[in-house]
Amino acid sequence: NWQRITDHPAIDVYPVWSPDGTKIAFLSSRWNTNASGSTPDKYHLELYTMNADGTNVARRTGTSGHVYSDLQIRWLSNDEIIFAYRSAWNNVTAVTLDNSNRAKNISIQNVVGYPIYSPDKKKVLFRALLNNLSDLFAANADGSGLLRLTDHENTELNADWSPDGSAIVFVRSFIKPGTNTRLYGVYVIGAGGCCLKYLAKGHMSPFHPPAWAK
Repeated sequence: NWQRITDHPAIDVYPVWSPDGTKIAFLSSRWNTNASGSTPDKYHLELYTMNADGTNVARRTGTSGHVYSDLQIRWLSNDEIIFAYRSAWNNVTAVTLDNSNRAKNISIQNVVGYPIYSPDKKKVLFRALLNNLSDLFAANADGSGLLRLTDHENTELNADWSPDGSAIVFVRSFIKPGTNTRLYGVYVIGAGGCCLKYLAKGHMSPFHPPAWAK
């Protein structure tokens, strides 16, 4: 049966279960709801968590920036979440859900999307702007060792690590020559940036990454 677990005049979006199923992370504009129940800046979203039954709602981010609202919340464990945060500089941030409620910023700037830790949690993959190009980058989990994986005039979209962390699959958006038709191609590249391989193209969805076979 359906069960409503939030009831607030603000926007509550993009819920993501914790690995053990006991908590839910989500984005909300409820921090900005005034006494009359209206939300002046309803698209300024912050990160919240709650128990699976909707109790114990807790805000996890501040107001100096806001979380990108494109399905980028990912639980690293039952006690840590990674996401992209828009502020003066765009950063990948990890929040640890302990009593101190501290945020651990791994200081990777110009991020515009898709922070994903490698299977061994030692590296993070993300999309960033450099010289007005949106490409894929990888770095160590502490923000060091920045590596540019792609350098292309077209936009790289959803990406994901292979199960063993040795390769990355991603979608590239481009306009079909001589037309206004937008197509999407699927590519694989080595985790070190070598051996780019084209797999397929067509009118596929740009909103979900291709999935690796298990």
